[in-house]
Amino acid sequence: IVLFEYPQLSYIVRTAWLYSEFGNNFVKKMTQKALMDNLEVRIVRDQVGQPTSTIDLVNQIIKMIANDSTAGIYHGTNSGETSWFELTQTIFTMLGQDPARVVPITSKELNQKVRRPSYSALSQHNWEKAGLKEMPKWDIALKEALPSIVSAIQEGE
Repeated sequence: IVLFEYPQLSYIVRTAWLYSEFGNNFVKKMTQKALMDNLEVRIVRDQVGQPTSTIDLVNQIIKMIANDSTAGIYHGTNSGETSWFELTQTIFTMLGQDPARVVPITSKELNQKVRRPSYSALSQHNWEKAGLKEMPKWDIALKEALPSIVSAIQEGE
């Protein structure tokens, strides 16, 4: 099966753990939990990946196209890596909430029907080959995105 008629002119951008102020996503849900109640949240500590700001992803894709980067597969994620647990603790801390409300659990304790990978971080090396910097570190991107996410929650979006 031919996926593209012109693969030498195509970009594939893989991403993961996307968040923004729009729609439903993990960061927005944890922000709501941090701000709306004083209950503890149970979050898996044994799944590691890269939270990715949609704003950073869009900006990176624009740079890739404007730079006339080589066609190929790119991993569009913020740099660095973290667990869902550490991400949630960071959200609580950045919002001035008690990070001790975030309780670590294992994936097994979730009892999910679908098994998630324990490690899903993606390599950033193709950005350098394309002459571009990798996307900002996940915690820096989160700090920049949180005010918009908080505003959206307050406005009921």
